[in-house]
Amino acid sequence: MNVNASSEQRIIAVLNSLAENLCCPNCDSRLRFGDWECPHCGKDIDDDLRRWAMRLLNRLASLSQ
Repeated sequence: MNVNASSEQRIIAVLNSLAENLCCPNCDSRLRFGDWECPHCGKDIDDDLRRWAMRLLNRLASLSQ
């Protein structure tokens, strides 16, 4: 696979974001990839996932400049 340095930085940013430990803001239970609600207390975590996605988009945008 031929990947330039700019693409490599973005790939690393995505992989690092996927490795973040997300926790429920209500009960602090660790969330798993694919969870849309806390498996422990049932809290909807859509807003938290959207904040995570915005952080990732901001990281990617900063790498593109």
